[in-house]
Amino acid sequence: MTVRPITQRRRATFVRCGSTIAVLVLFAHVAFAQQTIAIRDARIVPVSGPVIEKGTIVMRNGLIADVGAGVAVPAGAMVVEGQGRTVYPGLFDAGTTIGLTEVPGLMESDDFSDLGDFTPNLMAFDAFHSSSVFVAIARAGGVLHVITMPSGGMVPGQGAVMAMGGSTAYEMEVARHGPMGLDFPKLQDYVPPAYTRRRHPYVDARDYQTKMKELVEFFARARRHMEAREKNPAMPRDTRYDAMIPVLKGQQPVFIDVQSGLDIKKAVEFGKEQKLNFALVGADDAPKLADFLKENGVRVIIGLPEPQPIREDDPFDAVCRAAATLHAQGVRFAFGTGYQADDRNLRHAVGMAVACGLPQDVALRSVTLTPAEIVGVADKIGSIEKGKRANLVLTDGDIFEYGTHIVQTFVNGVPTGVRTRYTDLADQYKDRK
Repeated sequence: MTVRPITQRRRATFVRCGSTIAVLVLFAHVAFAQQTIAIRDARIVPVSGPVIEKGTIVMRNGLIADVGAGVAVPAGAMVVEGQGRTVYPGLFDAGTTIGLTEVPGLMESDDFSDLGDFTPNLMAFDAFHSSSVFVAIARAGGVLHVITMPSGGMVPGQGAVMAMGGSTAYEMEVARHGPMGLDFPKLQDYVPPAYTRRRHPYVDARDYQTKMKELVEFFARARRHMEAREKNPAMPRDTRYDAMIPVLKGQQPVFIDVQSGLDIKKAVEFGKEQKLNFALVGADDAPKLADFLKENGVRVIIGLPEPQPIREDDPFDAVCRAAATLHAQGVRFAFGTGYQADDRNLRHAVGMAVACGLPQDVALRSVTLTPAEIVGVADKIGSIEKGKRANLVLTDGDIFEYGTHIVQTFVNGVPTGVRTRYTDLADQYKDRK
């Protein structure tokens, strides 16, 4: 075998070939999205309407072209046989850090936190890492939509609503200007779970008063800036305060991070005073204040129903029953995995809430249509309806059951598969002795 050196001419040829391959892959992806695909004779759970026991979904140009029991498969369509399968809209994690962190705890791979207490102009979308291994892992768990959120200051910046399929952040974008984060000052604080240190919530009024004063002053300056810009649009721009204008007008939702009951009441009071379109995030004591939240029309993004209680004197099933309690009192809520990037167990965790009394249809809505409504993207995703994005999950059973497998997923009408780094490693080492 003769090895020839790579001359300038050959190098140019390789570059042209590489560019050609990249273009061909791009065109192949676009062609797949434009191709008509039909899932035939499947059980369809639209969320926004009654279950269709045997129906067909037609996908074209990345959207749902038609859906129903009497829908015919168009001529020339690629057919996916759905007999014995169930189709759900892609699940929606309403709070995570996917795309902003790769190796939890390794600072070099983290990009979800920045310096400064007030950085509303920072956008998670700009830092989103579309090639993160957690994207495929989320997809394999049926999670096709996430709100990835920054943290680190009192107003750390804007989250982004992203779909879990595509080669770039622009292909994965649902809404780059997602909810604004607000880490509300804590008057009553604790480190859960409380019984690990036998530490009860404690009050630190000095730190709370200082931070609260800074927060109120920042909003006041932002409001003065907005009013000045309305009078004189030609005035010099300030990116921090410009980013707050949609928030102050109620056009952009705000996710207020709180935990204790005392702070929940303060946060709701602040949100109403500032006329914000807000939802509470975390809100561990929300079930204890369900009547108050219902009365004030407050939406809540709650954490996963983990098995252990937060405080040592809470009932053993307090966290598991939190969602059921909120639903019984008429409080709208969605689930978020929190500041972690692994969404693979979202559906199983929500299944625990079902086991603890949450109606199954409400549970499904809380991880599909409800979070889409909270952040204003329900016209695009969250349910299986004509004209919405074809982001679908095909299963061999109830999506909340541990024994159910995710058979196939579709993002923008493109089959994305369920292989992950985990399955690749399992195949690589399964026969090792």
